[in-house]
Amino acid sequence: MFKEVNIMKKIIIMFFLMTILSFSVSAETIDLSGVDPIIDDYNSGSIDIAQFVVYVNSYLKEQYQELEKEGHFEGFNANDIKQMFGGVGEDSYVMKETKDFGVMFGSYKGNEGYSIVWGLPPSQKAIDKAISEAEQSYANSIIQEEQSKIDISEETEEIERLESEKERILQTISDKEDEEIVANLKDELNNINEQIAAVNVRLDDKQDILDGNVPVDFGDLDIESVICEARYKEEIKIRKLLEEAMPDFPGWYFGEFKKGVDNYFSIASGHQYLMHVIDSNLGAIRDGCVKNKEGYGSIDIDHETDSERFKVWQEGDETFYEFYFMPSKDMMKKILETKITDPTASSSGYSTGNQDARMEKIKKLADKYGGSFDAIVKIVDSNGNNILYKHVTINPEVIIASKTVSENPEDIDVSLEIDYDRMYDYMEYISKDVQGTKPINADWNKNSKSGNVGHVFGILSKGFGMWINGVKVKPVSEAPGLILNLKLITEAFSD
Repeated sequence: MFKEVNIMKKIIIMFFLMTILSFSVSAETIDLSGVDPIIDDYNSGSIDIAQFVVYVNSYLKEQYQELEKEGHFEGFNANDIKQMFGGVGEDSYVMKETKDFGVMFGSYKGNEGYSIVWGLPPSQKAIDKAISEAEQSYANSIIQEEQSKIDISEETEEIERLESEKERILQTISDKEDEEIVANLKDELNNINEQIAAVNVRLDDKQDILDGNVPVDFGDLDIESVICEARYKEEIKIRKLLEEAMPDFPGWYFGEFKKGVDNYFSIASGHQYLMHVIDSNLGAIRDGCVKNKEGYGSIDIDHETDSERFKVWQEGDETFYEFYFMPSKDMMKKILETKITDPTASSSGYSTGNQDARMEKIKKLADKYGGSFDAIVKIVDSNGNNILYKHVTINPEVIIASKTVSENPEDIDVSLEIDYDRMYDYMEYISKDVQGTKPINADWNKNSKSGNVGHVFGILSKGFGMWINGVKVKPVSEAPGLILNLKLITEAFSD
């Protein structure tokens, strides 16, 4: 899903320390109720919209990794999706709401099955409210127009005249004793009462209109324009929330990285999804049906220290960014150890990968080494102490597996002893000079900008020399083949 390649992961791959294939999962479902506490934190003001995106991304990533630990590496099937969303397709989704925007979860069918997708659309409650207000305003205008036509003075005067005539007849009846005359007067009285009743009916009809009881036909109300304008207004609201949150985001984000390895693996890749949200929001604004695209600004950030960089800028309607993070030497040791100990630990985002392609690369690599590639990976510090000493196995049966050893087994294909200081220097070099200055398009469907080919070739050649001098290969005869197969090994590990 993500087009940006995570720096730390790629570098570790090159040293055969990566032990994770990150696919979507199967035969299980994602528990979306865990998003509710994050929504509560946002609604209370504890976190802003940028932090909200990172935490939701982190939660879903953890859900995927828990299922991967159980051995589920395929995409979700149709029954899984039906269980989560009540059906399959664009019309089957789960919508949650914050006080400012919606949180929509749905599914996407790829080559490996279904995967979970999510985003921050405009609040449906806000749109429903806009529709209700538009209908009320339209109804009020119709009612006011009808009320302006009402005049009850004629009926009021007629009621007064009839009541006066009725009083006269009643008085006359009381004074007369002749039965025939009284009978005639009573007939007149009944007629007067009937007239009063008829006038009251007309008066009640008019009073109903004055009271607002008017049938309204909404056929002339352009409800589509109402929805369009409401969506645009809400997209602008989301944009402003992003504009307000982004200046403080790098300091918070890198600060969370440095709190520990668990935090690093949990929230790493959150910036990628955040940039996707920014790009999607800007695209919705750009493609909105309103004529005057106003009410929002540019997001421009330039945060950089010796160990981190996050730069964001816009070029027309496109958003680009540059990113790197270089852990301290001590933290990097813990990251390497965690990746070997816990194969599901990943600093990349959760995604539906092309499992068939990866399995084909793993099989091809294993075939080159008699069905299984077995290597000893030893990382030593400047004093010769072992930082890691692992037996790594790659084949179609186990995918990728590793175990701690105290000495080299006999049945291995190659042994690598890596100088940690040189390795770290190489990581830092690649992070800053190669990936850290590479503009990345926030739109996943577009390729990132490429630098000058000669320049890129030069720095990669220099970097290759830096790290290869810190690696001892045994037997030496395997070194040329190992270098030739390096790309295949890297692709087999890649997610």
